[in-house]
Amino acid sequence: MAVETGRLHDVTRSARQAASRLRHRTATVLAPAVHAGLCLVATDVSEIVTAGRLLVVSPHPDDETLACGALLAASASRGLKPVIVCVTDGRYGLGDLDPEECARLRRSELAASAESLGIAPDHVIMLRYEDSTVRDHVDELAEDLSDLARELRPEVLVAPSPFDIHADHCAVADATRRVAQTLPVRHLEYVVWGWQHPVSWMATVHRRHGLGRPVKVRAGPAYERKLAALACYRSQVGLEGPLGTRFLRSFTRRHELFFETRGRPSRGRRPAG
Repeated sequence: MAVETGRLHDVTRSARQAASRLRHRTATVLAPAVHAGLCLVATDVSEIVTAGRLLVVSPHPDDETLACGALLAASASRGLKPVIVCVTDGRYGLGDLDPEECARLRRSELAASAESLGIAPDHVIMLRYEDSTVRDHVDELAEDLSDLARELRPEVLVAPSPFDIHADHCAVADATRRVAQTLPVRHLEYVVWGWQHPVSWMATVHRRHGLGRPVKVRAGPAYERKLAALACYRSQVGLEGPLGTRFLRSFTRRHELFFETRGRPSRGRRPAG
């Protein structure tokens, strides 16, 4: 009986490993195809770079550079003083490192990356919510973002998509959508983890509506600055970092892909203050 149980465990383990390899191969093939297809039909909104004050909301240190690095760099090069709001401290981004030490490391990497993009230190705001807990603080986060929006008065607001398959990303997206509905802004959303699990991501999008129309921004001369900024995240994109070559492939293209939400508010709804 024990031998049969052991064999059953071996078969189950082998099946799980095979399923994992299949998911990996599927993502390797499907994600670039989905990304390329969306870019083909996406509206080019590269002029958004000159639209005015840009506010990028990032769930963790690195999301802002992965998804919006070229947009941020281009905006900074035009003297428009873009602002990054990083929601969490990223303390659980490296499982083998003490969380406090990891949080300090990722703060320093964010500062270096922002500098590479041309963003002043006082235009990088860390809200310091604990990594992996944002879902428990959506109301509080929405209030924080609303206060910042009243102060900063952005013309363009960029944040993660609620369809991204990461709990923190979805929570940040929910909070940002609440705020965006009260502002006269162009609201763009980005996907980070969905590209790593395209089947799950597309299934989620199919079940729910509101993804928004695909739009793209040309990286142009900002491309090299984005690559330099990504390299600042050594703990994440280095040889031993958790974000490998396949992951980065979705973020080192010549266009950055976003989804523009429908139904922008009228210009008469700018918050007072």
